[in-house]
Order: sequence, then structure tokens, then C-alpha cells
Amino acid sequence: MDDGEQGVKILMVDDRPANLMSLRAILEDQPGYELILASSGEEALDRVLREDFAVILLDVAMPQMDGFETARLIKQRERSCKIPIIFITASVYDMENIYRGYTVGAVDYLPKPVDPHAVRAKVAVFVELHLQAREIERQARLLQEIQAREQERLRRQANEAMAEKRRAEVARDASEARFRRLQESGLVGIFFWQLDGRVVDANEAFLCMVGFSEDELRAGHINWRELTPPECDAADGRALAELQATSVCQMYEKEFVRRDGGRVSVLLGSAFLDGPEEGGLSFALDITQRKQVESERARLVRELRQAVRVRDDFLSIAAHELKTPLTPLRIQTESILRAIRKDECERVELARLARRLEVIQRSVVRMERLIESLLDVSRVTRGKLELEFEEFDLMAAARGVVERMREELDRAGCTLSVEGDTEVVGRWDRLRIEQIVENLLSNAVKYGAGKPIKLVVERDERAPYEAARISVQDHGIGIAKEAQARIFDKFERVAPMRHFGGLGLGLWIVQQIVQAHGGEIAVESELEQGARFTVTLPLALRAEATRAPAGASAVERHASQAST
Repeated sequence: MDDGEQGVKILMVDDRPANLMSLRAILEDQPGYELILASSGEEALDRVLREDFAVILLDVAMPQMDGFETARLIKQRERSCKIPIIFITASVYDMENIYRGYTVGAVDYLPKPVDPHAVRAKVAVFVELHLQAREIERQARLLQEIQAREQERLRRQANEAMAEKRRAEVARDASEARFRRLQESGLVGIFFWQLDGRVVDANEAFLCMVGFSEDELRAGHINWRELTPPECDAADGRALAELQATSVCQMYEKEFVRRDGGRVSVLLGSAFLDGPEEGGLSFALDITQRKQVESERARLVRELRQAVRVRDDFLSIAAHELKTPLTPLRIQTESILRAIRKDECERVELARLARRLEVIQRSVVRMERLIESLLDVSRVTRGKLELEFEEFDLMAAARGVVERMREELDRAGCTLSVEGDTEVVGRWDRLRIEQIVENLLSNAVKYGAGKPIKLVVERDERAPYEAARISVQDHGIGIAKEAQARIFDKFERVAPMRHFGGLGLGLWIVQQIVQAHGGEIAVESELEQGARFTVTLPLALRAEATRAPAGASAVERHASQAST
């Protein structure tokens, strides 16, 4: 089984079997979860020493070793110090214990009795982070394997080149014919040179390497100094000076400029024949491919570092965004429960109860959107964003989304006008197209609250193929020119998180869906003048629009090329 598809382990620690069974019942239907139960802090420490966990749900009040001491010992061990711990406590309002939990390494807490939705949501976030970390480790291992194979190949090549050189030196006095056969072998470029740089003889491999002919060699038109780019002059000077001082063969890397202007990287070994006045002999091993691999490796390392930074940023953002709807959800739920426990249900006004339930409903909807965005990131990254095409009217689908968002538009004080063609029929994935419209409208509501929004759905007669166009125009804060190219990247925002919430995934998800349909998305905006997002979709998926699954990493692409 591939590492990315293995199940993740979740450790649940509580001295009360009933509580453990309750937690297990909440999470056991989640695919890919392997639930491990521990009834004491000592048992939890023993499991942590032997297994890796994505997250630990830890009860605070346990006999002998409580949750704080257990968490402190877990965080002291190098193997387990990075496992996120969520405390479960019955003392919701005991802030001293909550702060104490954070000081020993907890990342969050859950009050008893636990809310199933909160448990699933929080655990899902840390499971996704664990899977991302596992994927980064897998790519790092793959990169190390590529490096090891390349280093072994280069070592063998260098050994072969040096072995050929040694055999040539031994055979020089015994047989000129044997040396000539070595020159013609084509494994290594060999050339004889004078101190002024003139190449007096060379084998076919060297001539092919620098792009010259035998006639030009015989005419004396090849000079290795003239073939050397300026940035390699210093290395050549040091090697020649060392060679003159010690008469020891010098090995170093450099470049030659080919006659056609291209460049070839070589590992060059040079030695004098019978002294400087007689000139020298050089062996040139083509290492251009190795240099390309090193450049690719450096790029992959940068990508991996960026992935780690993105993961850390995502952890901070996700924790903040998931806590935001949980706070009103917890407050309103506890208020209703207190009224029920005090037998005040009959005295509670239905209007007030309805308002509280509306707050709860909005919080749940927001959490569902956040979690769905996280799932979309996972699907796209793993190339599992599947589309189910059907024929439907785009205008009718857009109006349906508007009706579902009517309450959200009213709360934001935004009036929405819908314009365009009466009917725009095409073959698309209905749910994903509705997601495009919803994300664009939500974006307009967020950054243009209190101002009008215009939605246009029409056939696009200007496109080079039969297409439909969706346009969403707001009159909000606008987008600076220099920011318009990056707003479609993951976790990017138009404005700081402290002013506008969100994970920074909406526009990225829209772009991925649009591209999967073979379409395009563009933005036009100026600061304080609002923004207009335009999506162009072919009426049917074109053959040239098919592409490799999204999420194929640079490391995997490179590994595929190397294996072939």
C-alpha cells in the first residue's frame, strides 16, 4: 500500500471505559482512522513509545498520572514531541487549567460532554496535517533515492574515466595503437594541448563534445582557452598553476562553450606529458546531465521547504478559522442546555430560541464549508478531483445557488442582480459548477459587504470555441495589480486575516475546477473600485483540455523521468 493511503492512528486516553467507548463511537465510522484506546497515562506513554499517532485525545482528570503530567512526558520525548494533543475536560470555565494545558503542549481542548461534530472536525484537521507531513517525508525519501542513484552513476563514470586514463598512461610507452583505440572508444573526451591553449590532437568524443570537425582540428582552429567562458577562467588558472607547481594531475569541474553557442559541463582531468614545454593531456567527462539533476534537486529542496512553510502557516490559519465558528456554537448550545436542565423550556421564548438555533446553524454551515475546502485541497493534491458530467442549464443552476445564498446576502446587506441569457445549456459537473458560483459570490460578499453585486451568465461568442461565461462583479475593496496574479494560489488573501477570515482556498479551488473543465478564469480590478471575476467554460470538455492529474508533484514527475 502507498504511504499516502495508509490509515492514521488516533490515541484516545481516559480512565473511564464509558468515555472511551463514546469517543470510539464518534470516530469509528471515519474512513482511514485506526483508533487506539488507553485507560491510563502510563499505558498511553507505552503506546506512544512504540507507535506513531496523528493526534492524541487526552482526558485531564485521571488518577495517579493526570493528563497534564502525561502530556508533559509525551512532549519531552523526541519521537512524540510533535504529536498534537487535544485535552478533554469537564471544567469548561476553568481557564487556569486550560492555560496550564497549553503550557505543557496541548494545541486545543474539548469540554465534556464532547460534541461529536467538534470532535470530528478537530480530529480531521490534524489527520490532514499528519497526512501532508507523511507525504512530505515520502517525497524527501524519494529525493534521497534519486540523489543516491545519481551519485552512484557519477561515481561509476568517474571511476571508469580514471581507469581508462590510468590504462592509457601505462599503454603509452608499450603501444601507440592501444592508446589510439582508447581515444576512439568514445567514453571520454581526450585532447592534447599547448600552453597557449591550442589543441593539437583530440579524439572524436571531444570533438563531438565541443562541436568541431577533424578538419578544423588539423587546421589549428580549436583553442581550449577560447572555448572557456569567463566565469571558468579563475578555476583554469588555479588548476594550471597547481599543475606547474606539483606536476600532479588536476581534477575539477568547468564548462566549455560549444561552437553552436550551447554549453557542456565537464569533469576535467589534466596533466603534463613530459613537462610544461611539451604541453599537456586532458580527459573530459560530460557531466551536463548530472548538473541538470543537481539543479532539479535544488529546486525540489526549495519546493519542500516551501511546503513545510505552507504547512506551518496552514496549521495556524486552520486552528484560528475552526475555532471561530466553534465559539458561538458552544456558547449557544450551553445556554440552551442550561435552560433545559433548569426546566425553563416552557418559559424560553420561541423567538429567542429560534435566534440561538440560527446562530448554531450558521456556525455549523461555516464549519462544513471549511472542512469541505480542506477536503478539496486533499482531492486536488492527490489527483482525485473526479468530475461527473451531465447536461444542464447553467443559468438555472446559478439561480439555484443565489436562492440558497439569499439569507447570507441579506445579512451582508448586498443586493444581487442576475443578468444574461435565458438558457445556457452545456455538459459540466453540476455540483462543481455550483461550487464555482457559490465561491465567487461568497468572495464578493466578504470583500464587498453592503454594496451591490452583479452576476452575469451568458454564452461567450468571443471565445475560440463554444463556451459559456460566468461573471461576478462586486464594488468592494478591490485588488492591487501586483496581487492579482497570486490570489489564485493556495492560502493567499486579498487582505490580512485579521480583517477578513477564511483559509485563502476559495479562489484556488475555483481555478482548479475551471481548469479541470478545460476553462479559464480571469480577474479585473482596481483598489477601492471592486473586482470582476470572469470564468469561461467550454460547453463540452474538449480533447485538448485533458491533462495529467492535478497534484502530481515535481518529485514524482522527476522520478518518473529518471525511471525511463
